[in-house]
Amino acid sequence: MTGEMWVREAVRNNAGWCDAVCRAHGMPGTFTETVWANPRRSPPLYPDAVTLSPDASAEEVLAAIDLVSAEPSVKDGYAQLDLSDAGFRVLFDAQWIMRPAAIEDKDAVAAENTEGAVMGSQAAAGHAVGKARAATGGVVAESRAATGDVVVWGTVGGAEELREWEGSLLGEYDGVLFPAALLGEPAVTLLAGRIEGDVVCGAALNTSGRVVGVSNVFASGCDMDAAWAGAVAMAGALFPARPMVGYEHPGDLGPALAQGFTPIGPLRIWLR
Repeated sequence: MTGEMWVREAVRNNAGWCDAVCRAHGMPGTFTETVWANPRRSPPLYPDAVTLSPDASAEEVLAAIDLVSAEPSVKDGYAQLDLSDAGFRVLFDAQWIMRPAAIEDKDAVAAENTEGAVMGSQAAAGHAVGKARAATGGVVAESRAATGDVVVWGTVGGAEELREWEGSLLGEYDGVLFPAALLGEPAVTLLAGRIEGDVVCGAALNTSGRVVGVSNVFASGCDMDAAWAGAVAMAGALFPARPMVGYEHPGDLGPALAQGFTPIGPLRIWLR
């Protein structure tokens, strides 16, 4: 695939993650060929629109979102829009990133979505294996913190564990950003890294097309290198045939690049 095609996969994957979070709040967005948008204000930290094509226009993006409520935001997946005339300002720029699949098996991605896929085949089971491990709290990876502590990784499998995961990610956040309904999203798997039982880091995975998105990588009780190492190990174990995509701020790219990711294109967040 060309770099442009990887960017398209990354953009659509990220829009899928945003939509999953919105659906968990009971307010799904809508997809067109060029834009994902939510006509209501998205949950905090999430955009009201994501451009899915470099052909998306400012007019169609702005027409699809709520411009009356406070602080509308747009994720320009190609960093091509100029929304300044509508009162928006650039909040930050970032880079889409991708990493090749852990294995090269084109048939495995299709098999993940085939009912009755053989659970014993890691490559063919993919997401089904992830959901089974989520239900049992299975551990599939370890990473090592800079302190020397072993970080034991598993999937988030219930509402109580989700609250612990969110608390470690957001700290003293006033409200619930990730409702328990998110755990029922078939494309979503949440990861938790623990030291002596306490959640110290984690990430979110979501599948779409032929890729798996890696987002919300955090380290509240260890270092980001350990967090990225564990997240990549988990993604590779659960979805070995899927290339990984995501995005990071330029100043925060180091840990992702150390795990084999490559920058593939810019994006921009606008806020009013």
